[in-house]
Amino acid sequence: MAFHGYGKQADVEQKAPSGKRGPGGEAPRSFVLSEKLKDKRNYLPMVFLPREVKDREYIILDDIKTGDDPQFGALIHQFWYNNKGDNAVVSLEGVDERGCPFSQALRERPEKGGDFRPRFASSVWLLSVIELSEFTYERGANQGKTVHSRRLLLPVPRGRTANSKVSRVEEFMNFATKLKGGLRLQRFQVSRTAGQTAAKIGTTWWPTQEPITPELKAKLTQDAAFYGFASVEDYLKPVDYKTVCKPNTYEDAARLAPFIEADRRANPGKFSNLNDEEGGTEAAAPRGDAYEGPDKANEGDTLPF
Repeated sequence: MAFHGYGKQADVEQKAPSGKRGPGGEAPRSFVLSEKLKDKRNYLPMVFLPREVKDREYIILDDIKTGDDPQFGALIHQFWYNNKGDNAVVSLEGVDERGCPFSQALRERPEKGGDFRPRFASSVWLLSVIELSEFTYERGANQGKTVHSRRLLLPVPRGRTANSKVSRVEEFMNFATKLKGGLRLQRFQVSRTAGQTAAKIGTTWWPTQEPITPELKAKLTQDAAFYGFASVEDYLKPVDYKTVCKPNTYEDAARLAPFIEADRRANPGKFSNLNDEEGGTEAAAPRGDAYEGPDKANEGDTLPF
């Protein structure tokens, strides 16, 4: 199975668009990857299920039937920012020899104590999905408007080591090889169990093998127009990963990372209370790339996918 991506992320060369910025250099409202349409940008949050959600429905858009079909690998930092847990940026690990400013801004203290260390990014296989759940925008230009669906990115965990216990690649590749027609336009019911470390993408994915009905297609057509897609067919195409996931320049990342650090200081977590860091922001010297720690999900605000 061959993944392609950027830097250490796979076999070939991966820019996370900068977080949304307010006027005059204000702090970004969020850090979300996005795709450029003809007249606007469509933002692409990561799948992020609340605890104890049952039977939320998704459609996978990627045309994958075998392990030989292209899969896009990425190193993604997903984190809490501005009271939202679905913020994400692409890591610069392996992309810039100066390291990744986001890894430093997201530094954490190991469970056993010691110095704060830059957080390593999650290695994921990205898939494009449609979430079939009504969603009402709470802020921004679309505040108060409700849609039937959203176009999201699904970060399937690959793990940072061979035979990683957190990897779910085999699970989703089994869907691709055993379901008629592969992953393309397959509908899934997804649930997430309770617990701090339950996977944010859902603990259980269950294929329903239901077709896209005329009624559902009509709703998707309305949403496609709302988001600015030329047609529902375009809305149901996979994301152009190499464009969407091209990393920031080091300079842009260094400009944006302090906003993430400031938010974390204002909202400290169990292993990320930077206010406890001796000497302030300069105490933990940058170590280049993200810390290659144990391949496991930590508690606190480290988000297992």
